[in-house]
Formats: sequence, structure tokens, C-alpha cells
Amino acid sequence: MLVKTVVLEGHILDSHTLSKVLDFILDRGGRYEILDLMVGSRPEDMSRASMCVGADSKALLDEILHHIELQGGTVARQENVRLQPAPADGVFPEDFYSTTNLETFVSLDGEELAVEGEAMDVGIAVDSAARKAWEVPMDEVRAGQLFVVGSGGVRVTPLGRTQRMVADFGFMASEVSVEKPRRRVLEELATVLRTPRTSRPKNLLVLGPAVVHSGAVEDLVRLLERDLFQVLFGGNAIAVHDIEYALMGTSLGIEVKTGTAVPAGHRNHLKAINTIRGQGGIRQAIDAGILRSGIMHQAYGKGLDVILAGSIRDDGPLPEVITDALAAKRRMREAVREVGVVVMAATALHSIATGNLLPARVRTYCVDINPTTVTKLMDRGSAQVTPVVMDCEAFFHELVELTG
Repeated sequence: MLVKTVVLEGHILDSHTLSKVLDFILDRGGRYEILDLMVGSRPEDMSRASMCVGADSKALLDEILHHIELQGGTVARQENVRLQPAPADGVFPEDFYSTTNLETFVSLDGEELAVEGEAMDVGIAVDSAARKAWEVPMDEVRAGQLFVVGSGGVRVTPLGRTQRMVADFGFMASEVSVEKPRRRVLEELATVLRTPRTSRPKNLLVLGPAVVHSGAVEDLVRLLERDLFQVLFGGNAIAVHDIEYALMGTSLGIEVKTGTAVPAGHRNHLKAINTIRGQGGIRQAIDAGILRSGIMHQAYGKGLDVILAGSIRDDGPLPEVITDALAAKRRMREAVREVGVVVMAATALHSIATGNLLPARVRTYCVDINPTTVTKLMDRGSAQVTPVVMDCEAFFHELVELTG
């Protein structure tokens, strides 16, 4: 989308000039965002509105700008971004612009270009000839590629009012609290998940192994049976403990239903890994009739995009686990482009990792019994997160009831 900043000044409210301009933009299929509005307080005072106007083609944008100019509006002068080449593969130029997770635009030769991608802590590459700007993580930088340096000519769109979750002063006004009522949040999430999938992006689950330890497997399976999620992120542990539970009824050697330890149970997770590796993978174990229940059984059976990212702590690991961290991040980065809702449960590391890849516009819920996990995620830039401080078993049980 091509974007320009325009300014309207004068008696633009009582003459209905502003409303006529906005109606014209929408009628022609354009888009606008009010950046600043100063309203005169006396009859003789002038008002001033600054706005971004966008369109999918240069011809349409020119038509809209021409109409605005006829109404007395002017196109604001825009500073060009500065570009410098990357000195080597995997190295940004000095003073490179580091992105946020907000929608970003760059000004190039008097024209604003929308930057493709909305993730934090990456650079902005620009192809002047193709009139294209896009975000590039450090490990994908190539020598000679042109990147934005400094902050001149860069515009970031702030979150809308409904996204900011800004609260007035009052009791329990902090974002993260175990004492906050959670039913409203759960009802809101259930409504979003029940919205027909044809009209919105995919839903993502980010899971840690505690969802198995706590006894949430059956409820998670019911949610997957209802096709409420299409993407699943996790590590080796969530898959291993889910499979251990499916094969032996234990998680880390503890019977999930009774909470009692079984003899030599410490071997059970290794036995689960060994069984799956012996079959060649999770999908092969399902096809062979060996793995017949659980989260992984349901996720692979429903065709979810399952991405399991490995770590140095992993036993095995399972064949599906991506052991190259950069390769796993690339897969996750690609997957989140199609995501509109995220539910993170019982995993600090995967929640923070996923949060770093998410645009701020993605509706995100982080569920953990430990408030510190949610706070860490929000402190690392994921300000759009809705915190849910509660046990994940209770959370998924309630969500099953509300979406049933």
C-alpha cells in the first residue's frame, strides 16, 4: 500500500470538509489514519488535521490526493530515509534502524512505502527500483543489501485505542494480577475462536510441557477436535511428555490422573522418545496405530502446522524437532504471518520467542500460573498481550465449556 501524509487546515469541522474527505477516501477504496487533530475552541479559531492516506495503486492515491487538494488540503513534506549497504553477510550497516512490532512506513523519493512484516529487533531492507521495503533478521542479511539507517523518514503507526489496554487509575489497575477476574477474558477469547475461519487469519497455540503435567491434555484435544487452532508451536518437551502420557499414562514418570510416581518412571520419557524414533517419527507412529491419543495425535491428524523447536536440554530429540535454532526461527517467522490470534500457555521461553516474532496487531493471550512469566513477556515489547494468571488446566477446561 502506498501512503502519503496530508494536512487540512481551516474551518474543516463546521464546513464538513473533514468528513467529506474521509468519506471520499473510503468510497474510493482507500484508507486513512488520523495522526493529529487540533480543534478550535472559538468560532474564529481554525482547526487542523494531519492524516495518512493510503491506496493500493499510485493511480488511486493520486486521485484521492487531487480531491483533497481541491478541498484545500496539502501533502506534507516527507524526509527521505537514508540507506547504506550491509558490509558483510549477517552484519547490518552502522546505525541501522531497529524495528518495533508496530506497522511501519518509510519515505522514499516523496512516497511512503509500507514495510512488509511487523516484528521487533530486525532491520529494514529497501529496493528503490522495485519500490519495496521489507524486514530482514540479522542472520539473513546479505553483503551489499541496502538498509535503512537512522530514524529519518521512518513512520511507525501506534496501536489503536482498543488495542492499547490503557487503564485509568484504580484498584487492581496493574496489567498482571492473580486477583483479576478472568471470566470476561475467557468469554472474549471463546467468541474470537468461534468466529468462522473464512473471515480471519489462523489461530496459534504455543504450549509448554506443564499442560501435560497439569492434566490439560484431554481439554486441549477437544479444542483441536473443534478446529479452533491451525498452528502449534512448542519444543521437544511438550511433544515427548504428551506422547509419554498417551503411551503410558505418565508425565516424567508421574501418573497424571493420580499424581503418584510409578516404579522406574524416570525412564518413561526416554521410552516414549525411543518408540517414536523407532517408527521414524510422530506421523509414522500414528499411521502404525502405535500413537492413538493425545495432543500430537490430534494435531498431526488435523493437519496443523506443528513447529517443534529444539534446545540443548532435549533428550532424543524426536525426529520432528528442528535442532537448528535459526532454521526453527525462520519456520516460526513464516508461520506467524498468517496468524491473527495466539494463545500461549505454560511456557516462558517459547512465549517470549514467539512474542518477538509477532506484530503488535495480533491478539495475544498468555496463560501462566506464575505472574512473572507474563510480566517478562510484556516487558520485552509484547505490549499487546492479554495476561491470564491462572492454572492452565483450569484455563483450558473453561475454554472447552465456553466454546462447546
